[in-house]
Amino acid sequence: MFLYRINHPKNEINGGKLPFRGYILDHGFEVYEGKPERAVDLLSWVMERSGPAWVSDIDFMLGVFWGDSKGSMGSPAKMLDLYGYRLDRESVLPPDDDPGNPTAMPYVLKDGVWQCGRPIFCEDSFIMLGREGEHRRRHECLVDAMEAWPNLGELEPSETIELS
Repeated sequence: MFLYRINHPKNEINGGKLPFRGYILDHGFEVYEGKPERAVDLLSWVMERSGPAWVSDIDFMLGVFWGDSKGSMGSPAKMLDLYGYRLDRESVLPPDDDPGNPTAMPYVLKDGVWQCGRPIFCEDSFIMLGREGEHRRRHECLVDAMEAWPNLGELEPSETIELS
């Protein structure tokens, strides 16, 4: 179940836009000291380090924050599953006007560092991604879709953190 939603539709990196929305899972939340602010800190650090490389190829990002509290990946860690979406560049419409069928590129980060290898994702994440996709397609432009959010039903977080 998701505890929090982090919405950052106006995320800017080096003058480029990279809208972001993330969800904090209850699984391993203790590695974030039980504070959603720690997930926001991780997001800021990742965007500062990696965002400039992504901003030219990715139109928006979705993410899932979770914790590996038992250290199954070596030691307890703050995990961030990122999904970078690229809208159809072949379209005659500008990206903000075409919800299309974007390409999604997954990244798994452990304590902010990209992990090579086979990514493993939970089903709650896939349900969220599907509902986010349906939500985005109901909007005429990406900006409107990122400023609002879908209802995740039984997975709906109890709180949304808006970043400017």
